[in-house]
Amino acid sequence: MQIGASLSTGTKVTTRVTFKIIDTKTGEIVFSKQVEETKNIGNIKYPTYSQIIGGIKDDIMSALQSVKSEFSQFFSLAGYIVQIRTDKKRKKYIAQINLGTRDKVSPEQIFKVYQFDEVIDPITGKRSCDKYQLNLTLKVSKNQIQATSAWTEVEGDDTDKLRAGQIVKREKLSN
Repeated sequence: MQIGASLSTGTKVTTRVTFKIIDTKTGEIVFSKQVEETKNIGNIKYPTYSQIIGGIKDDIMSALQSVKSEFSQFFSLAGYIVQIRTDKKRKKYIAQINLGTRDKVSPEQIFKVYQFDEVIDPITGKRSCDKYQLNLTLKVSKNQIQATSAWTEVEGDDTDKLRAGQIVKREKLSN
């Protein structure tokens, strides 16, 4: 942290933060980024401890916002499909998910749909589960978001595979 005072520009607090995400199974650093932010806390020749800490907090919050989209790929919001509806011609589908404003879901956000299939090894008889992404996107509708659920418009080629209970995961956020 650097603190500089100048009568013409004011007192500035510069904070350098390094964000790291570590895979706890392997110990590998899967993400690392250093962000530097500067906050002008005013024309204060001798800032108090509280004023300096306030500037540092503001810098850290700005730094977090700058890495938000990159973080979202590691901590993506996930939920499931509650129900599915279609028009009479079965050409347009909408799906309700169990995520809403409480989960910071907003209009136009995109979710991907995942399906799980049980696989049985024909030789050993061992059972495993494969997860794969369907060729579907769920786009959150405007004005259709409640605290704990949201309606989405379904687009893609795998609508015949769409089922209630399937896992949905939010796409990486943009800035």
